[in-house]
Order: sequence, then C-alpha cells, then structure tokens
Amino acid sequence: MRCLPIALFLMIWSSTVHGQVFCHSANGVVIQNGAELRINGDLTNNGTMVNENNVQVHNQFISNGAYQGNGIIIMDGSNALIACEDTIGTLICQLPNGNFLTCLSDINVKENLDVTQSGINLNGHSLHLGSPSGIPILSAFDINTLSTYYFINGTVRQNLSTQAEFTFPLGSNALSFPLKISTLQQSPAEGWIEVSAHNAPAPLIPAPIDYLVGYWQITYSGISDSNWNAEFGYPASMVVGDESTLEPMMLMPGDLWKGPANSGADLEEGTFAWNAALHHISYSTFSTPTLLTAFHFPTSACIGDLDGDNEVNTADLILFLGGFGCVSACPYDFSGDDAVNTEDLILFLGYFGTTCN
Repeated sequence: MRCLPIALFLMIWSSTVHGQVFCHSANGVVIQNGAELRINGDLTNNGTMVNENNVQVHNQFISNGAYQGNGIIIMDGSNALIACEDTIGTLICQLPNGNFLTCLSDINVKENLDVTQSGINLNGHSLHLGSPSGIPILSAFDINTLSTYYFINGTVRQNLSTQAEFTFPLGSNALSFPLKISTLQQSPAEGWIEVSAHNAPAPLIPAPIDYLVGYWQITYSGISDSNWNAEFGYPASMVVGDESTLEPMMLMPGDLWKGPANSGADLEEGTFAWNAALHHISYSTFSTPTLLTAFHFPTSACIGDLDGDNEVNTADLILFLGGFGCVSACPYDFSGDDAVNTEDLILFLGYFGTTCN
C-alpha cells in the first residue's frame, strides 16, 4: 500500500494490510477517530500522518516525516522496531515471548505508556514522557509488584507540572529494578526528572563486602524543592554478600557516598528508611545528578582501604592488583565502567598513603 504524494489527503477507516505501507503524501494521511489500521508488515511515513485512533504494526514503524494526533500505536511483532521523534499519543508494547521493542530514535509519549506485556530497549536513545502539562504517565505502576510489568532499558525522562509520584519500570540485563520518585514540586519553569538504572557495582564505593550489583542515576531540572523521596526495588539476585547489612547510600556531585545519619558511617544526610522485606530503600534531599545504591559501609571506611585497616597502603594495592582485569561485577571498579583497569588504578593511587578517619 502506498500513500502517493499527488493525493490531497487520504482518510483511512478500518483496514488490515498484509504487507508494507509507505506513506509519502505531504498533504496528509488521516487515521480517522474510531478507525483501526492493522499492518502485518512495516509502516514507513515519509510525509505527514495524522493518527486519531489505533494503528497496529507488526514489524517496523519508521516515521521520517511528520507524525501528529493523539492516537494509539501498538507494536506487536517479535522483532518490532520503532523510530518516531514526533510525539506519540499512546504507545502499547505487545511483543510476544518477553521480547523487547527496540528504538531507533528518541521516543516521545504524551498520554499513556503500556509495558505490561513487553518491555522497551531504548538502544542508547531516550524515552520522554508527558507533555509540558506533565501528565503522570507512570503513576499507575506499583513498585511492590515487579513481575506485573516489563521494564525499560535506558534513560527515561518524565515532564512535570505539579507535585506528583512516579514509578519508573527500569531494568537492565534481563533484571527488573524499578525506581519510585514521590513528592516532587516543580518550579514555575517547565520541569523534568530523568532516571536510569545500571546493572553494575556503583562507582567509588569503598571496599564493599556486601553490596548491590546495581545503581540508579537521577537528574532533574526546574524542580524548586529538593526535599523529595526515592525508593527502589531490586531482585535478590543483585545482592552480593549479606543483605541484612546493606544500608541506603547516595552520591552527589563533588562528594563521597553518604548514608543514614544513624548508620555506622555516622554521616549527616538525614534519616533514610530501609525495608529489607520488600527490598526497598527510601531517601530524601538530593542535588543533581545523584546516584543511589546500597552497600555495607564500615564506620572507618574510606576509598582505597580494601582490607579495612584504616589505611590505604601496600596491602590494599596488592588486593587491588589481584582484581585488576575484572570485567563484570567488579568490587574495585572505582570509575564505574564495570571493569577494573588503568583508570581505576589511577584513582586508587590518588588515595594511596591516606589514613581513614
């Protein structure tokens, strides 16, 4: 099926196409309200498309032209791909067998996102949610029911306009570990919060024995009040060591990891809540960007003290060199690139000779 450029416009009601659809009309292709277009192949838009109802695509939806309307895009093929930088009203992922929708561009969704049947691999791109009015697309997700949703692998940005609560169904490497943000207050300027999850030990953690192989990054803009809460969930398979010793930790720009005021580290970042039964941690008070994770932070811990003797010395260097060359889940990964290499050695040597307080 081809939508030719000589047409003034093409209005589509309900139809099923067994093959490819190429739309080249600069004057407009309109999917009428109440209509449904089912494409058992690819949909390529090189002109102007206005979708006011449902378009279901089995293979690829590639929009190189203008895409408009508040309609629904349903992706349902095993290897479905999408590329559309214009705003989509609603995006529903229905790929079978736990397959993920792969993005070939940044994706903007303003009304609803459905990942209850399959997830999204952003493939290095970003997912932007909500119009400037700040529709709370993610408010319906429940952090207590991880298995109810598939996850989004990549960076997700949610626009804000008022105090709200969002649960981001994030994950990486086949693991779901969502992040819940609540009591956000937007400033008079348009605001947003951007989050991502990483299945690797957090960078710059000091000689952990018990820790999560994962961390979350939060960045925001246009938020007037930084006194807000974050809570994350994780599967037990992400825990290394004794989970009962884990404490919530956060790393803000230009600082070291901080824990609860009543922790063994005796830090001063306020009281954080920890619910081990639900694998949840709650924080408050952030700057941007902030990293979140959990690990056991000994009272005298400092970066580079790998044997816990309150000094960074030759014994620690020997331990570090024993882990040199690690490429996955590395406890001595100070740089956060999921490997222990020359970059980490340079960071370690910067602490060599120091005494822990």
